[in-house]
Amino acid sequence: MKTSALARSVGGLAALLVILIAAAALAAQPVAPGADQQERRLLSAGEDVVHGGQAPGSAKAATDTVLLLGPWGSGAAHNGQFQAPGGGPAWNGWTSIDLTQRTEGRWHAATDGALAGSFSAWCGTLAYGSCEVGDPEGGYGNNWNELLEWRGTVADPGASCTVDVAATIATDTEPGYDYAYVTAVKSGGGVDLWTGDGTSGPLPLALQTVYAPGDYVGENDDEVVLQFRFTSDGAWSDEDCLHSTDGAVRLDDVAITLSNGTGYAHGFEDGTLGDLVVVLPQGVGDFAQLWTNLDQPGHCGPANASPMVAFIDDGVVVPGTGGTPCISHCYGPGGFIVNNSGGLAGPDAHIHNAIESPVMAWPGPGYEGALLEFDVWEDETLGPQTPGMFYTWKVRSTTAADPAAIADESWRNRNFVHYGGPRWNRQFQPVGDLIPADASWVQVQLAVYELGWAHGWVGSDGTPAPYFDNVRLAAYPHHGPSLVANVVDLPHDTFPESGTLDLVNLGANNIRFDSGNDINRYQWDDALPNAPGDSVLVTVRPQRDGAVLVGMPRLHWSLQRNPAFDAYRTAGLPDLGWVEGWQAVNLSGNPVPNRFAFDLPDTGFLFPGDFLYYYFSATDEAGGVQQTSTLPADTTGFSDFADPMAWPPIYKLHALPTLTEVPGEPGTYTQPTILFWDDAGAVGNRDEWYMAYRNLGLVAGVDYDIYYTNAPAAGSGHGLGGRATAAQLAGYSELIYTSGVQTSFTIGDGTQSNDDESEDAQVLIAWLEQGGKDMLLTGDDLAGDLERTSGVPGSSFLQDWMGVDLVSENVLGEIGPQTAPLVQVVQPSAVLTAAEQWQGVANCQGVTAVYYGEGTLTTGSKRYDGVVPRTGAVRLAEFTDPNGALGQYPYSAATLNVRADFGARVISLPYDFQSLETVDGSGAKVEAQLPARVRFLQDVLAYFGAAGGSGAPSGVPDAGVLFAGNHPNPFNPATTISWSLPQAGHLGLEVFDVRGRLVRTLADGPAPAGAG
Repeated sequence: MKTSALARSVGGLAALLVILIAAAALAAQPVAPGADQQERRLLSAGEDVVHGGQAPGSAKAATDTVLLLGPWGSGAAHNGQFQAPGGGPAWNGWTSIDLTQRTEGRWHAATDGALAGSFSAWCGTLAYGSCEVGDPEGGYGNNWNELLEWRGTVADPGASCTVDVAATIATDTEPGYDYAYVTAVKSGGGVDLWTGDGTSGPLPLALQTVYAPGDYVGENDDEVVLQFRFTSDGAWSDEDCLHSTDGAVRLDDVAITLSNGTGYAHGFEDGTLGDLVVVLPQGVGDFAQLWTNLDQPGHCGPANASPMVAFIDDGVVVPGTGGTPCISHCYGPGGFIVNNSGGLAGPDAHIHNAIESPVMAWPGPGYEGALLEFDVWEDETLGPQTPGMFYTWKVRSTTAADPAAIADESWRNRNFVHYGGPRWNRQFQPVGDLIPADASWVQVQLAVYELGWAHGWVGSDGTPAPYFDNVRLAAYPHHGPSLVANVVDLPHDTFPESGTLDLVNLGANNIRFDSGNDINRYQWDDALPNAPGDSVLVTVRPQRDGAVLVGMPRLHWSLQRNPAFDAYRTAGLPDLGWVEGWQAVNLSGNPVPNRFAFDLPDTGFLFPGDFLYYYFSATDEAGGVQQTSTLPADTTGFSDFADPMAWPPIYKLHALPTLTEVPGEPGTYTQPTILFWDDAGAVGNRDEWYMAYRNLGLVAGVDYDIYYTNAPAAGSGHGLGGRATAAQLAGYSELIYTSGVQTSFTIGDGTQSNDDESEDAQVLIAWLEQGGKDMLLTGDDLAGDLERTSGVPGSSFLQDWMGVDLVSENVLGEIGPQTAPLVQVVQPSAVLTAAEQWQGVANCQGVTAVYYGEGTLTTGSKRYDGVVPRTGAVRLAEFTDPNGALGQYPYSAATLNVRADFGARVISLPYDFQSLETVDGSGAKVEAQLPARVRFLQDVLAYFGAAGGSGAPSGVPDAGVLFAGNHPNPFNPATTISWSLPQAGHLGLEVFDVRGRLVRTLADGPAPAGAG
């Protein structure tokens, strides 16, 4: 049985949640129990968790921020740098730990739940309280690795020995991820005689193995060793209350028989483990070290030469490893990198090292908000030869007066592991909702975590990353409840559920309101179809001390309807409205604290051509004061459907394609010919695209449709191939694609076995094979990702359709190196006629910081793939050398591949569209021209025959106007009150009589921009 590469996250990868719908969001739309079961194991290369904030129009509270952890001179009580005041390296109270080194065993003789008699051996602990009704106290935790071992000496090491093992065993573990084993340890390694998971037993075991001469272990090579083992991953256990158990394993009546020696039997009735001994496994080693002047290749701006923490295995930090030498990423000290071979524990182990801050005093009541910041050097692209070296952050706290009590508390985070680069990344993580309002002490943890083995990345071509530096933790008063969501749990662009586009029976084109997550991709069966989660999920938590929620959180929507489908809208919902959420429950039917589900009808509500904008709100009350928060915090542009950039793409749903009935021709429909697939997620600069469309007079929903992938770095199967069929794409003749700076999970086969990314390539190939189709593809690492995934759909798409071979995953060092390489058109044909040259912004061109997404500050070099055209493909442009000369490099900077057999034309760039910059002039005054990227897009669309836009090039937008009034005058029997808001905000509308007494409140809450 095989698992998908993303089938399991361990440690901080994902706190898993199985949701059962406890109630319907709308009475007319019941959801069957179990319809929304999902397990989430999430990766993050961008900001894939979003946070709410103070609702527009709410009174601002005075902010008094207290810095707990910060740099020298900041006034913080603790230091977040790793240097002394004079600049030399210093830990400043931070400590490091090897999280793979167990310090206590959890096997012991217990009476509770004994399988036979009064005692059994139990692998569990009573340290965890009850998680829900019916859940006993105790259980097991995350990242356990527990060994109960028996050793017996054979009579003749020169002869073989048949070993029989009889026992009674019962398991209560998370099925599919946490396992019990019976293992025979031999000189060549362990041999598992039995494996069990889930809730089972008591089961009688009758196992047998044979030790040949040479298999024996021990100091004298004459021992048989049997182990009863249990291992758990990093989520879903009694520790995080995501999977409730009565302990992992119970073992009883063990009888071991040796044909060449003396066996053993034990029933644990004496209250001891007898000759079965608890063994603590060898840890990988603690590699945390302070380093100075670490290299950061290609980094924009000044290098960080200050002391920082890294986990590089140079053979000295942890003696006995011999060091881990580089393969291709050799910029670490001495050419060494982070250990990816198990260190002192051997090749089956994986590094998990952490640094932990001093325990810090929380400032007290009134400080419910907290912001964790830190710098991290990332360099993990998730290629087939990389080890999957991620990093995590966590916080923990205690309400006890004694700071030592924090050691008994669990670490908490958003259940992501992070990757990306090579780049410096400034992480901004609001963590107040992870710290109780009455906390006394807090602590921060940063860690390196080799988790690639759980996802199919098992290579050894690692890097020296991550590095950590400049950690800050600030506390501040918090307004209203916290609202937090994983982006893949939010609504997602999609096509009709039927898989077809029915232009005869329009009512059959229902668009579902589903999340981005494919809930089937985490199951064991690779044959399961892509199944989006039915409801969307948000964590809502009253954060102020003593606060409680007022009512249920709400999902607000604003709908721009396609009038062609009005006759089929049976849901009875308005264009502007809200529904209440309901509390999510777990598999046992018990509510999950602070977790809320939301849904809208899947039939009779949304149809092709609809645009739905949405946000969430929640109100709490503390001390008689109510406060409201929204997600997102800024609701400006909530009803502005004319501007694609007016509302964040995360909080909108495009129902595709946009069908328009031809005036005077009932039953005849048109649609945009261009589909723009924005697959860049939070690290995309989509304003460059939309400004280019505007400059060409192209109108969203008229000339082009938008498909946006929420959190593509999570690899959750919500690309175009997971939500559309080739038949539904048939009406588009051009497809424009961007993956931005994504390094993984672009159009490809991925590295996982149950891979939804392969659906992308398969659907696109099927679309191209329809004939007469054109495609423009851009992305810094698109070709590299297609090559690294090595799957048939991905490599076929790269070679057969893009028409290129990858020869370098980062060409920038081979073309100069150049900060902003000049690209020159070498085939001024019918394709690129006007855009003769452009500048490629590779290394920020003097820009020291670029913001991507909601809070992630990224500085670092870009990666341009080095590609060469295959036979039949044409190199349209190439990189010049530093002197502007052509013909110096074989790489293509723009490639055209024509598939005459299908009448298909594919143009690709080995970098993203955002990199195209206009070449600086000589200083002479010339008539202003369109930017280079606009001219490039104009030429490509003209070549494709899709150059005509329905609108005029964009001009300066009009300023918004604030207006309110009524007509006729209020002394008439009826009057109409009208208003216009320049931006979304809080609208208060109250009616008073002539004596100034309040008669009625007509509006008091968020309102969209525009007229009302």
